[in-house]
Amino acid sequence: MKEFKLLYQKDFKKYQQEIVNFYNFYFENDKYNSDYKIAINNSQLICVCIADNKIIASARVLTDMCRYARIADLIVKKQYRGQKIGSTIIKMLVDELRSKKIWSIDLVVTPTNPNLKDFYKKLGFKPMDENLYMYLDY
Repeated sequence: MKEFKLLYQKDFKKYQQEIVNFYNFYFENDKYNSDYKIAINNSQLICVCIADNKIIASARVLTDMCRYARIADLIVKKQYRGQKIGSTIIKMLVDELRSKKIWSIDLVVTPTNPNLKDFYKKLGFKPMDENLYMYLDY
């Protein structure tokens, strides 16, 4: 049985090490693999899916809690993909953010996974003009 949990910063401590371990495992070969404890502690909201007492999926939110929110790092372990876990997590986060009257919710689609664009479109996200986003590469 799978259980979904929305965790605000005040609730992170109970699951913090498990969430950090989950992210570190997923991003172990990432050139930006830094201390995910910092990233998690600076997120305002995290949704996790737990099965057999282990986190099998997660996404986090960066937000000012009044106007703007960005959903980041949706991860579902490979053996659990295709079971609507990712879409459930995104829907839960969006519902929670909308209940807080946050009107601008966005995310960035990783160019290495073109299927994600269709996944997010099915959940109501719309592509923005390519020229709207700018970034610094270092």
